[in-house]
Amino acid sequence: MQAASKIFLAGSHPTINDVYMTVKGYAETNNAAALRYAVFNDKNMHLRLPFPNFIDHKETMTLAASTTYTSTMKTVKGTIIGLFVSLRAASVTAANQATYVPIASLDIQLAGKSLLGGYIRTHDDLKLEMAELLLNNSFALNKDCYFISFSSDPAGDYGSGNVSGYQAFTGEDQLVFTTTAALSAGAYVLDVAAVSAEHLLIDKGVVEASK
Repeated sequence: MQAASKIFLAGSHPTINDVYMTVKGYAETNNAAALRYAVFNDKNMHLRLPFPNFIDHKETMTLAASTTYTSTMKTVKGTIIGLFVSLRAASVTAANQATYVPIASLDIQLAGKSLLGGYIRTHDDLKLEMAELLLNNSFALNKDCYFISFSSDPAGDYGSGNVSGYQAFTGEDQLVFTTTAALSAGAYVLDVAAVSAEHLLIDKGVVEASK
């Protein structure tokens, strides 16, 4: 979507003539489907279904090269499986809309103490971890965004609702990061998407989400 004829934020918008969606699922017999629908719609049935939710933390910051900064993630609370972290220019344009700014190192701290065992992740460390944990995801490999996992199987957790490891966040936890020497001073947006382990509660026909 970066070609001149396919710019969404400026210039000419593309004309889309057809759209296809490819879905991946599993075969289910008519009897199994009917039973599942009956269970979900039974007002006497109590269900607690795990699912991963996302909690977003954004902060606009004025940054300089080779400098360490701290951002308190006040919105991030509860059972957290992992954190997606990215840094982008504060002013998004057609030219930079797909550009992510590299970060030299990351740490998660609470009251000055590391929640990562004192192991400050560098850019290269995080890229290697992401390749393993996110199953060689192309976006993760080719873009300067990062994933800090507290789970041993985040991809499996996301697909099944399981929790293979977590960290309890309080809203006072801080992301401590150091910029690279090549960073151009200016305004940037730090974006943290926390993967939260939550439950969908179905109780006598009433549906609600709960952490």
